[in-house]
Amino acid sequence: MEKNQALYEFSAFTINSKSYLKLENDTYMGISLQGQWLQPEFPENEPLFDDINITNGRRGYNYLSLGPSFMWDRRDHILSPSEGSFLEFTPTFGFGQSDQEPIYFGLASLDIRDYWKLSENSTWANQFVAQFSMGQVPYRVLPTLGGPFLHRGYYQGRFRDRHLMILQSEFRQHIIGRFGIVAFASAGRVYSNVSNDLVKDIHLAAGGGLRFRISKNDRTNVRFDYSFTPDSNGFYIYFAESF
Repeated sequence: MEKNQALYEFSAFTINSKSYLKLENDTYMGISLQGQWLQPEFPENEPLFDDINITNGRRGYNYLSLGPSFMWDRRDHILSPSEGSFLEFTPTFGFGQSDQEPIYFGLASLDIRDYWKLSENSTWANQFVAQFSMGQVPYRVLPTLGGPFLHRGYYQGRFRDRHLMILQSEFRQHIIGRFGIVAFASAGRVYSNVSNDLVKDIHLAAGGGLRFRISKNDRTNVRFDYSFTPDSNGFYIYFAESF
């Protein structure tokens, strides 16, 4: 709720790495390594922070997580694909220290993408992402929606909970020379328990954008996106497509 907004600052150091070894038939097997040290600084005389229900990482934490990662990649271009498919599944186990107590948790992420080349100059791209957690997950490690890649239009971290599901769809059309346009939409939400009300209170977003190809010899784009939602909007300038 708007009336429950409050600002705070934090210092953090983050590690996020995936290393892959190619096997065969566009398949890869690798290792995912993630870690973070975080220390928040809350303002004085702010009762909201005393009432908020955050059980892990409220006063800071540190953790390290490790796990295998499987990837199947048949995209024709990594940064600006026009056809092919992509799948990545990464389960990790984390351990660390939070509020003077040890923490142990698990995270699993599934990312599925498909690109249909409708014509020489147009592509229909789709992405489904699901993330699940268990155990004592620090607050800022929980699955989250929003930002320039996942659910554009909401600021990054606008929605955060133990589980997440989102579907994104984007139509990409080359216009002339180095210029193209896109139209996109997304629907998703976070869950405390995915077994209850799976399709209730879905968050929606939609928008469009301009694409500028950096080089005549490569179709990597700079994207200019504007997205709107029922309660916010966002403008993004980024290198490469959002997915």
